[in-house]
Amino acid sequence: MTLNIIGRLQHNILSAVDGIKALSVSQDALSESLSRRYNALEAQLEGQKTEVLEGLQYQRSETSLDFASLESRVHSQQQSLDELSSRMSSAVASPDILGRMVRAELRQQLQPLLHRFADVTLLIDQIALEVSKKASEPSDYKAGRSGATHGLLDPGSERRDVYIWVTTYRVRGSQDGYFRLKFVFKPRPWLCSTGISTVFSSGPDEFGHYSICPSILPIQIIPYSSPVWDIFERDDAFAVRQLVEHDRNAEHDIESTREILKLLRDYSDSGDDTGNGSEFAWNNIFYSRRMSFEQQKSYWHLFLEYGAILRPFRWRGNDDMEKNKSLLNFYLDAGGDPNQFDEDGYPLLLCALLLLPDGNTKPDISLVTILISAGADIYYIHDTDNDPQNAQTITDFAFEFEAEDLWETALNACGLDFTSVYVESVRRLQDHRRLRGATRSGVDVESITGLGPSSELRQRAGHAGRRCEE
Repeated sequence: MTLNIIGRLQHNILSAVDGIKALSVSQDALSESLSRRYNALEAQLEGQKTEVLEGLQYQRSETSLDFASLESRVHSQQQSLDELSSRMSSAVASPDILGRMVRAELRQQLQPLLHRFADVTLLIDQIALEVSKKASEPSDYKAGRSGATHGLLDPGSERRDVYIWVTTYRVRGSQDGYFRLKFVFKPRPWLCSTGISTVFSSGPDEFGHYSICPSILPIQIIPYSSPVWDIFERDDAFAVRQLVEHDRNAEHDIESTREILKLLRDYSDSGDDTGNGSEFAWNNIFYSRRMSFEQQKSYWHLFLEYGAILRPFRWRGNDDMEKNKSLLNFYLDAGGDPNQFDEDGYPLLLCALLLLPDGNTKPDISLVTILISAGADIYYIHDTDNDPQNAQTITDFAFEFEAEDLWETALNACGLDFTSVYVESVRRLQDHRRLRGATRSGVDVESITGLGPSSELRQRAGHAGRRCEE
């Protein structure tokens, strides 16, 4: 029994030894396989690493080449701009060269006006000279800044009316009073002394170009170069009073301020009423002694072409009627609208009609006949408050102000029958009252509110006093 146990034990030991030997052989094979796979992966990784490094080196080389090329182009462009800027700066340094540049550019841009206004060529020369002067002043001609210069007509324009307000204050830290003079000029700024205004760049831009922008621009009546501005800035009451009240330095000062001081002296002693009546009168006309009527009319045409709204009415009974008639024809000949409205919503014809019953002057129907002949609406209905029951026609106004006889005379002078105009006015007023609701609902009632058939048959008279027949 003991021998059997020993035999089985030996057999098991031998079997275990064989298993260990087999396991060792299998482990050696696995180790060899793993070693081969490791070596393959390591070789693949080295290949990829080499490929990535080669790609990075290639990209770096290409980027360096592109950057060098870009740097070369930028340097070349900068060099070209520096050369161009140097050439343009040389031109600026020479007032003669810059003046010729500006003169040539202005002549090209203002070519349509050269033959229309005789003063344009002279103004262009003045502008070119002023720009040349500024080019020689480094403090006013630094890169990145802009400048402006103006050319004024000579002798310029005069104001027919000036309103003055005088306020006296106490000088700061002194017992003396100081004088402040405020000027208010009518009309709108675009009817001031006409000239050319040029805005220009103070140096070349990145492309070496200069900007020159000319325009026909109104200039203030007192130029900035006038010594009067120094007096105003110093609040020199004594000097201002001398200029306005006396004749000291009058010749020089009047010339330098385009005679505005003379006008100030005249109107400060005239007692002219500064109420609403005079504010809208014919005082908005500027004139130059050297300017012919045709030249003045050409400027009015220019204003109208550029959208200016001229409203030359709101007459007064003590106005010079001959002047009013002349200027009214001037306004119409320049293309003015005979149906223009004033600031209060009154048409020009109604303003002229309301002037007739003024008891201080002899009635003159000339303004009314001129407007009717020009096509003014004789059937106009005044209803600015949207109150049809209180609306009135021009004929109603004539009866209200007891000017129906003068209204009839004016209509007859233009070939119109007073009775027919009255009947048509009544009919239109009734339709206006009846259809006001339809107007608000969007129904077209243009035939009711438009001009009458008689106005379509009349043509503009060629000159003052000429009547058109229907």
